[in-house]
Amino acid sequence: MNLLSCIVAFACAIEICLAGQQSLTPIIEASEVQCFYVEVTNTNYTFLQLYYQVLSGGDYDIRLYVIDPNENFIIEDERTTENSHRIPLHGLGTYKFCFDNSFSYQTAKMVYILFNMFVSDSEEVSEEITTLDVHNIIEGMDMTVGNMKDRLGKMRKRLMTAENLMRSGRIHEKQDRAFLDSKLRHVNFWSMFNSAAIIVIGALQV
Repeated sequence: MNLLSCIVAFACAIEICLAGQQSLTPIIEASEVQCFYVEVTNTNYTFLQLYYQVLSGGDYDIRLYVIDPNENFIIEDERTTENSHRIPLHGLGTYKFCFDNSFSYQTAKMVYILFNMFVSDSEEVSEEITTLDVHNIIEGMDMTVGNMKDRLGKMRKRLMTAENLMRSGRIHEKQDRAFLDSKLRHVNFWSMFNSAAIIVIGALQV
């Protein structure tokens, strides 16, 4: 691996570490509201990316509302299957994310939720990367810092695309698994019912 490749790999590793990510797949029971809390304790975080998708249950819909640390409603989604929100973080405190299934009286909903907290946008991240004294590291190489930024920016976009594809694959895998589990439960139920019916009919004939 040449010097340039080492620099690029090291800078990208720093950029990935600047973001915090957490995912979960809760089951929101019928007629219930389930809330999750994200506490922001670092002023370096500038925005939070939220993605969610209903994987199973009923009409595959859920309500969402987000409350900031000042108790203001900043997002309200009405019975949505999936959505994504970029939420600016204007201060420290606890952000409340509530998934509302109170409109459903019988069916629970399985929801995939992904939180991503970012330090800054791409320009600011690239600016922080250049503080590694890149001029001394690449001295003698036919490349400017501007070109370095461009290449890092392109690599960052490719990494984000790959991450989105992997995330989409995981979501579809969970959705397919939930669908198959539901069908398996139906098959098992009717198999037991038919077996019981055959036993009863056989006993009556005897």
